[in-house]
Amino acid sequence: MENNNSTRRKSSNKVDSKEVDYEEDPKLKYNLVYGVLENPPIYVSLSLAVQNILTLLAGAMGFAAVLADLVCVDVTDPLRAQLFSTTVILSGVATVAQTSLGTRLPVFQGPSISYLPPMLSISRLDNWKCPPKYQTTYINGSMVEANTTIISKHFTTEYQHKKLMIFSGSLVCASFFEVVVAFFGIPGIFGRLVSPVTVSVTLITIGLSLLEIALKYSALAPAVAIPTAVCASLFILYLNGVTLKFPPWSKKPKEIAIFRNYPLLLAVGIGWILCYIFTVTNYYPSDPNSRSFNARTDTKIDLIQRTPWFSFPYPGQYGPPKFQIAIFLGFLLSTINSIIESMGDYYAASQLCAVPPPPRHAINRGLFSEGLAGVLAGFMGASHATTSYSTHIALIGITKVASRIVLNIAGVMVIIMAILGKVAASLATIPDPVVGAINFTGLTMMLSVGLTNLKKTALNARNTLIIGSALGLSWVSSSWLYTYPNDINTGNFELDQILKIVLGTQTFVGPLAAIFLDNTIPGLLYFGLRGT
Repeated sequence: MENNNSTRRKSSNKVDSKEVDYEEDPKLKYNLVYGVLENPPIYVSLSLAVQNILTLLAGAMGFAAVLADLVCVDVTDPLRAQLFSTTVILSGVATVAQTSLGTRLPVFQGPSISYLPPMLSISRLDNWKCPPKYQTTYINGSMVEANTTIISKHFTTEYQHKKLMIFSGSLVCASFFEVVVAFFGIPGIFGRLVSPVTVSVTLITIGLSLLEIALKYSALAPAVAIPTAVCASLFILYLNGVTLKFPPWSKKPKEIAIFRNYPLLLAVGIGWILCYIFTVTNYYPSDPNSRSFNARTDTKIDLIQRTPWFSFPYPGQYGPPKFQIAIFLGFLLSTINSIIESMGDYYAASQLCAVPPPPRHAINRGLFSEGLAGVLAGFMGASHATTSYSTHIALIGITKVASRIVLNIAGVMVIIMAILGKVAASLATIPDPVVGAINFTGLTMMLSVGLTNLKKTALNARNTLIIGSALGLSWVSSSWLYTYPNDINTGNFELDQILKIVLGTQTFVGPLAAIFLDNTIPGLLYFGLRGT
């Protein structure tokens, strides 16, 4: 019988000027159940694809929820589901492109959370704050307490779309920058300026800066969020080696590591059941003004009913992109952070997949693919680019499956799911505390990937000082502007906004400080990189 390996696509790389074939390299099978070029059985591929989709949904739902809140979208507005569908379909397209044409590593693409910190900084500006849901309104000379969303629905829709168009135009320009630098190979040329220390600081600052979002949603119902996060951690850390025989009635049942393969799926199910129990028992009040109102499972039912069966996101669906210099600069900084993060993710993925590090041209292809996806996302009004997901790379270490076919299947599945509007709306109804708990778990996984990069460095006085200084500066700068926003007053409104967004973004201050210190403080070189 002909060996199945003979039908697989050849993939080679150069290490020390020698060709290394992935299929002949014994490292490919090191500590992995399925290697990069191996195809698991269909039921395994589908189940692991669902696990990757769930991990994506945790980030996509959180991002879409934050974006919807930022542009003042009501919890039952179909626009909320539409934003979620757009995010998901772009993630699927970018994933298939990355695994097939980009780096060709099993790197899942999702909404880049590097764009959330500047968005949070933008949301603190006076002209970007949403009006209160209930406020005193004058109608025909009479003063009444009215819901402004209902009274001025048309104005609100225009207001929402205007914000989305500004985000979109700024994103298109910022992502085009990534396309240009990748096309000319600039990341590969100047990659030596970005050491493992810088990559670690970038991932850590992203994770730490976004913990407040996880806290925001988890704080709505700690009785749900804490058990959900604990269950996810329990499945990942303690029960990952436990297997169950399936089907139990078979003479030769197969052992399935259910807790290792589906920790987030199980945790979401447990959290959702808890919310349902608290809803039917009226433990959480039905008062919309109550803090725990969005922990109920019946608050977003109207969202499903108001969302069409099929939704086809398309370029310009919210209007033509517009440009604003302050937001563009914030997104440009996020794009640079995304480039640094992706370069670190490519190396981390190759390490977990037991394959040689990606060469310079593969890195440029990967970043070029991400840049094009970002431009497409801007035209479609997603308000974020796509990037490699560190949490999915961490899943490779958990599941021991590095097959690209799994991510290809997952990419196609999320595209189909995004087109089915009712499905996307149903997933968007996951209670907020569950979303917060899963985001917390995902961010801790990102922090772990950031710390993993430090294995390539010597934790001497030089490097620990760089890491501590960069992280400290990022936190102090953001906290200072959050507490004293009026300290920046140059007399120019646009310049004030730019400085507030730039200096208030932890993911810019931290990595910039790390790059500067790492390339100016004397140190040895390690594989062409500083940071030892």
